[in-house]
Amino acid sequence: MKQTLLIITALMLMLGCSKEERWKLTMKTYKFHQEQILTKKGVNILDLYLNGDKLYLKDYYSAQNKPYSGKVFALYKNGQKSWEGTLKDGKPNGLGTGWHKNGMKRYYGTTKDGKKNGRWTYWYENGQKKFEGTYKDDEVISSNPFISAKCWDEDGNIIDCHELG
Repeated sequence: MKQTLLIITALMLMLGCSKEERWKLTMKTYKFHQEQILTKKGVNILDLYLNGDKLYLKDYYSAQNKPYSGKVFALYKNGQKSWEGTLKDGKPNGLGTGWHKNGMKRYYGTTKDGKKNGRWTYWYENGQKKFEGTYKDDEVISSNPFISAKCWDEDGNIIDCHELG
């Protein structure tokens, strides 16, 4: 609401302002827009766009066209956080966490240059651990991919990872 009011006010004032005053008002609107997008919590994924294999900040006010680096998150329709992580040069890099719609943790792991690297853990909606394994370049480490991974059913019983599909 605040942002909409600011934009409407800016448009009304621009009609009766000099070129220099219009420029100042445009920059003020731009700064407000950037502050709304770039919060301490990170950038909502909806404020980014995909170009090739990298994510860029939607920036309607400048010609800056470099991949986004920093915190990023996504929300469910109800406003609850779906996942959060970091991007480096437009690709997932570092810790990432996801949640089920019921608020229970869904996954936790690290990425490097857009690929899973290191320990990853997944959970069922009931909070029971589902999978735990170590990745390198998006693949579970080992000649037999299920030696370095453990899997559980929704009741907590250890199962063969092939059963997860």
